[in-house]
This record gives sequence, structure tokens and C-alpha cells, in this order.
Amino acid sequence: MQWLAALWLVLTTAAGTATIELRPRLVIEHRRVAPRPPATLPARVAPGWIIVDGPSATAASARRVGPTFQAEVELAWRAEEPGIELAVTITYLEPVRVVREALELTLPAAGVRAVHRDGELREAPRAGSLRLDRWTPRLCEVRHGGASLLVDGAAVDGMEVRRAGGAVTVTLELDDAREHPFRVEPRCRTRWRGGGRPLDESARLRQAGERVTYRARLVPGAVPLVTQRLPAGRRAAVVFSDHADQTTLGTLRALLYGTSDEHDPRFGRGGFVGHGLPLTKAFFRRGEPERPQLDDPRVLALAAKLVAAGGEIALHSATPEPDARPVTAEALAVLKPLKVETWIDHQPPTNCEAYTDRGWRPGDPYYIGDLLAGAGVRYVWAAGKEPKDDINLLRPRELGARTPFLYPQAAPASQAATGLWLFRSVWAYVDARRFLELLAPARLDRLEAERGVAILHTYLEAMRSERRLRHRNLMQPGATPAVVAIAPRLDGVLADLARRAAAGRLWVTTVRGLGDHLRAAFGLALRYLPDGAAAIHNPGPAAARGVTIGVPLPGARLALRGASGVTVQPGPDGPTAWFDLAPGATARLAAQDAHGHALPLVAPVAVRFSASRPGPARAPTPPPTPAPPRPAPP
Repeated sequence: MQWLAALWLVLTTAAGTATIELRPRLVIEHRRVAPRPPATLPARVAPGWIIVDGPSATAASARRVGPTFQAEVELAWRAEEPGIELAVTITYLEPVRVVREALELTLPAAGVRAVHRDGELREAPRAGSLRLDRWTPRLCEVRHGGASLLVDGAAVDGMEVRRAGGAVTVTLELDDAREHPFRVEPRCRTRWRGGGRPLDESARLRQAGERVTYRARLVPGAVPLVTQRLPAGRRAAVVFSDHADQTTLGTLRALLYGTSDEHDPRFGRGGFVGHGLPLTKAFFRRGEPERPQLDDPRVLALAAKLVAAGGEIALHSATPEPDARPVTAEALAVLKPLKVETWIDHQPPTNCEAYTDRGWRPGDPYYIGDLLAGAGVRYVWAAGKEPKDDINLLRPRELGARTPFLYPQAAPASQAATGLWLFRSVWAYVDARRFLELLAPARLDRLEAERGVAILHTYLEAMRSERRLRHRNLMQPGATPAVVAIAPRLDGVLADLARRAAAGRLWVTTVRGLGDHLRAAFGLALRYLPDGAAAIHNPGPAAARGVTIGVPLPGARLALRGASGVTVQPGPDGPTAWFDLAPGATARLAAQDAHGHALPLVAPVAVRFSASRPGPARAPTPPPTPAPPRPAPP
């Protein structure tokens, strides 16, 4: 056995043998819970490798000990599922908050392709970095010496691809606080304006003795299978998360049906329900006489109709005022028939039970994390205001930017793991003209071209009389003072969204619908098979519907067995298939050319690890030709 700073992958295929040098480096940055100098402990470790099994090695490992951790990196070739399994196991020696844990892999590269945020596989930029988030396939194909190696980071938080000269560094982000941001109010106060800077509670807490393993795969000669973000080939998603503050009985009817007058012939031809569009509509459990909420039977009946039409009810806190734990518990229990699975804080600076105020803190009198999880709530608004100049949360023109918009909350305190997911949204309570411009046809065309995601923080029922606010109104008086109607231009936007949805280009959905689909689609386990096909397994408890996968083999035909509702759409860069997969089911994906000949999704290859750079193969030296015998002297 020999300790090394690098190791070499020797890949043998029918075309010959190629060698790829692999230089891994582990990056650890922890913050001690009980600070003692230094409080923050960064470590960049180039591990020395132990090659196992001698000259025909198919496994390698490296171990290192830092101030707060023990780490082991293991690689093993799995012929039964062609690929190199990479595992990083970290054991924590004391309580820490994880600022960053990553594994950098530096390889020689003549060419590098990666999946960009629009779901397309193309060359990685030669300058700067390309960052792949949780809902973009973390796939990077590295080509060198006539061979290719697919780096698959499907099981890690994110991936960064950075090229430099003839090499590429692929960073597998195992845990990074910037990928699951969580900022909370510094204190609960009586006025919502002012206050101090938010506290950053993004870093995950790890306890002494805790052990975690992260996994990735390196697959030689594989065709990248590109899981698309949205279902059934749709190109973009729009979610309205509409807050409860402006709700009245009349505006709610108009929002859903176009007008509040049930006797108007236009009733039911406009609004969200009239256009067949879902939305996430937040309510309080208890309202005020002029702004009734779910304690009013008429509002409750409209909420039930919205749910029946495919919409979602969110709880916007129990009341507009700070609520004690029993008040929140009662609200969640009473509203269980409405299947409330999304929580949107109301005015976090003054509502002490807001999840982004004191509601996240176990042991606090206003703690609600356990109440939310126990009532079936899964998605919680992360608060804050995203920039409103672009509704696409993926920021496609900033390739190196981090774009978390839906992510599991990291446990920042002891026993705080609730299984809740946080979502972010774009602030859209703006001038009505500006709001309509954000959803104008040209903007929606761009969103579709970018395969973007827009979650809008809205107050669609606004009908204010104050001079400083009335320019934001999206409702207007009807034929009589008692009637409210949706603004015609807003209804025109809804009609355009409905047309795009009917054409299969745009997905208008709810927070729950978006979250459930992303978690199901990216929770599938994809693996290559020795015969050149691939297996797609659904390990989850629910069916994965409309899962969309692109196969970048131009002209290929796909066969998908074991799935239902299969649709295959050809394209210039290869076909795309979408399908449903039952819980626990496994589908088999295979490709053929136009003549019915198999197109392998992974090439047959033999892999071994080498402790030193292998030299070029040499032809065997022929034995020397014996000299002819000398004639005998006369």
C-alpha cells in the first residue's frame, strides 16, 4: 500500500486504454458551537490514497483527521452497476455548525459538457464557473484522451464546474450553508418597520459522534440522462402564493370567478377558477368583520371550492396578531380537512410565532415547528423579498450564482429537524402596471425559453383607497357599489397563462404541486446496467407523475418498460420521454438507432486504479534471432 496525493483511473474499452489523473481535495469549514480560538476552522485536504488490491486495484480510500472531524473518502468500481462509487464519510469530533463541506475533483479535460439551468447539455464556459443547483441535474461529462467520464452528483446539494487551461475542477458541494439559507428576525417587536439585521441560522448543527456519508458516481463512457425540472415536457412554471392581508368576501369571489356578482353572466368565466388555473391562497384562521377569513362559513366554502378546482389553501398564521401555541395548534387542527400543507408567515417582525421569528426555535414559548410537522405542513415560506426585476428565480444570466428556491431546512438547533422545506418567492406587490409587465407575453416567452421557475409573492385582492397604495390595485368596482370585479388586464394575463398551459408549454401550479413534483422527479434513482440500458427506480411512497428525461442521442428511439403514460418526443439533440412511475417500481430505459440496432447508454469498460502514472502500452519485444552456425573448418 502506498499513500499518494493523486491516483490514476485506467479505462479499458474496445477502442483501447485511456488514463485519467484524478486529484481530489476535501474542503471543510466548521464553526465551533462553543467557540475557542480559532472559532472558524477551514481545512483544505489533498488526501493521500491507499490503493487496495495491488496492481489490478478496483478500490481506493483516503483518511484524514482535522480539528473537528475525521473524514474518509472511498472509491470503488462496481461492475454490476457500471460506475465508480464515491463515498465521503465525515465523523464529527465535537458539536459544530457546518459552513461548508465539499469535495473538489480536478481532472485533465479536452472537453467539458454540463447541464445548464435551461436543462440543456452543452459545453461548460471556459471562463468563470457554472453552478448547478438542487433542481438542475448535477451532471458533468469530462472528455480526455479518447475517453469520457460522467461525474454524477445527483445525491449532493450542488455542483460547481470551473475550467482552467486543459483541466477542469468539479466541486461536489456536500453541505453548504449557502444552499439552504435561513434568516430569522433578531427579536420579536411591536412595530414591523426598523429592527436589526436578520440572524443567519443557515448552518447545519452536527453533534459530537454524529456520522454522515455523502455519495456520488463517476461513470466512464456514459450518456448523460438529463432529468428535466418540470413535468410532461413543460418548459416553465408559474406559482402564485397570494397572501391573506387584502382578502374580503367580494374580492375573493372576484379573484376566483372574475366578479363577485353570482348573477352576472360573466361569473365563472374569469378569475383563476374560471380559467382553470390553480393558485396557493393564504388565509388566516380568524379574521375581522371587514376582512372575514376561514372562520366565516362563506369564505370557508369558497376555499373548499378552490381546493376542489386544484388550488391549495395555505395558513397565513392563525390571526393577524401574535398567537400563542394553543391558538396555532387549534387553527391547524380545525383546518385539517382543507389539507393545509403550506405555511406562509404573516409579518414576521411582529408575529412572534412566525417561523422566521421565534417559531423555529425549540423550547421557545412561540415554537411551532413541531405543530406544523405534526399537522402535515411540509412547505414554509422563507420570508425575505427576492429582487422583482426578473421573475425567474433561477437567474440564468448569472451562471456562477447560487439559486436556492426550494430546499430542506438544515437543523440549526438541537432537536430542530422537522422535515420542513423552505421556499422563496419574488416580491410582486408593486404598481399594477409593473406587475402586469412582469407577466406580459414577451416576459413569459423568455421564461419558457429559459425553462424558468417563478414563485410570486402577491396581494391580488388589493383594492385600497389610500393614495400611496391604490396604484397597486388589481381589483376594481363593479356595476354597483356592492360588486367587485377583477381588473380586465389581470384577467387577460390569466387567459394567456391558461392558453400556454393548455398548449403544454407552461405549468401553472401551487407551492405544494411544485415541491411535490421536484422532490419526486429528482428523488428517482437512475443507474446504468451492464447490457447498456438504464434502470429508473422510484423509492418514494408516492407515484412520480410526468417525470421528464432527455437522452442526448440525436436520432435515437427510446423503449421504456415498467412505466405508464409514456410519451416520447423527438428533438434535434435527442429524444425526450415523460412517464409515470408507481411507488417502488423500476422502469428500464433502452435506446436504438433508426435500424433497430442497440445504442448503449453506457459503454463496456474495465476500470482499475493505479498508484503511479501508467506508461504507454508497448508491443512485446521479439526474442533475438539466433546467429547462423559457422561452417566447420576444412
